[in-house]
Amino acid sequence: MSNHSEPFKEVSMGPKTDKPNGWSQLSAAVVEALKRGEPLYVVDALGNGVVPDSPVTVVTDKGEFQYNITNGQLDPAAVEMLLNDSNAVVLRRWRPQR
Repeated sequence: MSNHSEPFKEVSMGPKTDKPNGWSQLSAAVVEALKRGEPLYVVDALGNGVVPDSPVTVVTDKGEFQYNITNGQLDPAAVEMLLNDSNAVVLRRWRPQR
């Protein structure tokens, strides 16, 4: 994580980014700090460590795309999509559906 004291920027893309209950949005600042080809470890916002394996949805102007977090790393294809689209957001369920 970075040592920024800047607040997270809320990005609005209209109704398709409305978050259903239980979804969280990862900050665009995370994506800005990446270098191409490096793994993106997804860490719990509360500082509880790396996020467990789980599905994620990348939302762009072109639609919604399904990827995964595996061994704490976001799928490289999802990272590339985030790097190429500054309006893209990642949504992840806080808890598995029952």
